[in-house]
Amino acid sequence: MLFPVIRARHWLALALLALVLAGCGRSAPVPGSQASLHLAGEPGSSPTATPLPATPRPTIPSPTPSATPTATPVVEIPDADAYLTREVAANRFSGVVLVVQNGHILLEKGYGLADREKGIPNTPQTRFHIGSLTKQFTAMLIMQLQERGKLQVGDLVSSHLPNCPSTWSAITIDELLTHTSGLMDFFDLPGLDGLLTQRVTPDKIVNLFRDQPLLFRPGSEYSYSNSGFVLLGQIIEQASGESYASQIQKNILTPVGMTATTYGSSGPAGACAVGYETAWQRAPDVDLSLGYAAGGLCSTVEDLYRWDQALNTTTLCSQASLDAMFSPHFTLAPNVWEGYGWVIRDLSGHRRISHTGLLYGFSSINARYPDDGVTIIILSNLEDAPLTDYVDFLAKQVLK
Repeated sequence: MLFPVIRARHWLALALLALVLAGCGRSAPVPGSQASLHLAGEPGSSPTATPLPATPRPTIPSPTPSATPTATPVVEIPDADAYLTREVAANRFSGVVLVVQNGHILLEKGYGLADREKGIPNTPQTRFHIGSLTKQFTAMLIMQLQERGKLQVGDLVSSHLPNCPSTWSAITIDELLTHTSGLMDFFDLPGLDGLLTQRVTPDKIVNLFRDQPLLFRPGSEYSYSNSGFVLLGQIIEQASGESYASQIQKNILTPVGMTATTYGSSGPAGACAVGYETAWQRAPDVDLSLGYAAGGLCSTVEDLYRWDQALNTTTLCSQASLDAMFSPHFTLAPNVWEGYGWVIRDLSGHRRISHTGLLYGFSSINARYPDDGVTIIILSNLEDAPLTDYVDFLAKQVLK
């Protein structure tokens, strides 16, 4: 659910899971006033499931990208293709869908237009702002730095960032990763619209929220906070001695071969699709520096599948670090847990590890069913496209 406060459609939504959260174990209810308006919920949960243990993930070959943007789409799920085509005709969807099972591509197709004014179609090579899917990459950089001995997730934030306010003295890196720090989300603060088109520094973003009181005692409750991932970006820079963009490129994008993915929307990889709020209403242009380590990346479904397949191996980090990312760290609701950059759900015995993004004219979801060998990635340049509904529909087509 969304909580409209001020022009909710124009707020940057870098997130997953707007739920009324039930306290259990480490968890505690999120105050109603702080359930982030940037969040999109995932429906459905199994009433009898228990936390699922981490299991080894098989190595699955990466997809062979289409040769050109006009290459023939892959459609082996005709019912799903027909359904999505109807959604496009009803102006409810525009974007690209990739469905893979055990390394076999079942659906890879662009729907609708990347630029409605110019009549440019979406293709599997179309680049999109991916919003909060960026958080997966930020979490990976933290795990890599931990393996290099540069930090530990149990470290206090103040041990890595100088001049922290006294109110942050008890906040740990783990609590930033799991949205349990108590930091107010800076996108909930007034006056943000004036920064949308500006190139902003991380320090300028931090100054928006550094003097705000904490919402709760760190570690005691959950409230989705892009502010926490901005601080993670700064910790990455402090611990590595390099920029966040450089760390992403050197330690993730280049090793995985994600040549179409960039920090920010410009560069040699080409322009991104045009974002739309609804139907033909174009969204405002946003400088992605405002998203920073919480939502600053652009990518394609093919590159995100390369990322997905790297997560089935120890190419980027150890199995222990992968298990830490994909393990429950905080209970959000029955059968729903927060990992590091991911949300873990048990859906009638099917483990789903996923996250969504919502960003001024763009929406995205990356859903992994590791025990079933299934990955569903949807990137859209229509802000209000119901992507979690589409994932549920597509999952029913392939999970038997």
